[in-house]
Amino acid sequence: MFGSGTSQGWFGGARFCRETGLMTSTSSMTLAATPVHEATRAPQWWREAVFYQIYPRSFADSDGDGLGDLPGITANMDHLRNLGVDALR
Repeated sequence: MFGSGTSQGWFGGARFCRETGLMTSTSSMTLAATPVHEATRAPQWWREAVFYQIYPRSFADSDGDGLGDLPGITANMDHLRNLGVDALR
């Protein structure tokens, strides 16, 4: 059960082991252990990620016409990475 300090939680008729990542059926008809999908065990990276929103029209102008463009954005990717940006929006 959650919050009890144990290593196992209950999900309907199946038991989940946090150490192995396996779901084990508690039904007498099925005794199969199947691995839980990797995404369910992966940390939620976006909770601690740094997001940066780009407004392309004003971000960076590469051809001198006064409007930002995709080549201007891609030319500045190293700068965004150095700032610690994890994801663009």
